[in-house]
Amino acid sequence: MRRYLPEWSKNSVILPIRDEETNELKYVDFSHGNAYDTATRPIQTLLNNIQDGIRDEKVLMSGVLNGMYEAAGELASPFISEAIYTQALVDLTLRGGKTREGKQIWTETQLATEPGTVVKNSIEHLAESMLPFSYPTLTRLYQAAADKPSKRGEFFELPDELWGFIGYRAVKLDPIKSMGFKLADYQRGIREARRLFTGGEEGLLKGGPKTPKQVLDRFIAANKAKFLVQQNLRKDLKAAQLLGTNRRKIEDEFDERQLGNVYFDIDRGLFEPYEPSENIEREFDQISQRIGQPNPYRIIFPAIRSFINRARGLRLDYNFDDYMRTEDFQGYLPEEQPTSQEPLPEQPMPAANLVGQVPQQLTTAQGLTPTELALLSPEEQQIRLRQRGLV
Repeated sequence: MRRYLPEWSKNSVILPIRDEETNELKYVDFSHGNAYDTATRPIQTLLNNIQDGIRDEKVLMSGVLNGMYEAAGELASPFISEAIYTQALVDLTLRGGKTREGKQIWTETQLATEPGTVVKNSIEHLAESMLPFSYPTLTRLYQAAADKPSKRGEFFELPDELWGFIGYRAVKLDPIKSMGFKLADYQRGIREARRLFTGGEEGLLKGGPKTPKQVLDRFIAANKAKFLVQQNLRKDLKAAQLLGTNRRKIEDEFDERQLGNVYFDIDRGLFEPYEPSENIEREFDQISQRIGQPNPYRIIFPAIRSFINRARGLRLDYNFDDYMRTEDFQGYLPEEQPTSQEPLPEQPMPAANLVGQVPQQLTTAQGLTPTELALLSPEEQQIRLRQRGLV
């Protein structure tokens, strides 16, 4: 259930409810009415992170550390979080018309074309921040009693809204509706994973010389990021199935976003590795020709192909680093050539009286060798004799 809770209830004490008649799943955020929640929430946060990392020792230790960080944040939250009105004001100014949870108050397009709408939405947002806490509850209570839908088309039930007066309102949990947001996060995560290979500060297509090792490292980093994104979506999918969500409706959510093939891979728990497109390969060729350097992508391509073949059999329930170790593909890297040579040892200089002289046994009576006598002109012979100090 926690995978489908809003951010503010993620570390709360949750009471799950299953309606016997409609089979609808609901939950009560017990922390809303619990006076001791400030003291217990850090512990609950730590336990949630430990539970997420319970599979093996490495992930468990990471979960403990993350839990400690989040628990410290939860403990300090009442003392350092924004005041309600100040938070609303920051939403309209510093956050550019967006709440801390990501809700859009107004868009850049509206700011340019519909200033009246921007002013109206801003005033309503500030007014809502100053309303008494019970006002939204009273509004939902009226809508439940009158059987009227909310602005988003939701219908409320009277018993649930009555419990809301004491902080124990039962909220319907709808994994199908939440799956749309999960898939939007998935698509964004896949784009960011690809950018680890092609863009960013260490992007390989920014131009300039790159080594085969850099290409291999960024390729593995991009695949690890994609693996974690797919692994997270698989957890969401399994959670929805455990909650009894209709599989056909989940498939429809994937199909609406042209992710039908992704659904079957995620459902079977199979990783689909990232593979550079032909356009990216062409860009590597163009950069190589432009700078007059060998194409590092072509050099390391056998390692990339080997990685893809092995990664296609990887299950999303595994730990990526245990099965796709970088050192397994280092053997494809070309041997590095030494950039400089060791200087030769200092050689002894010849004696000064021997410089420019020819051994006696090789010279004739004229002071020249037989070859010099045969081939040099008289002028050149005189020059050679002067060099030897014989003239």
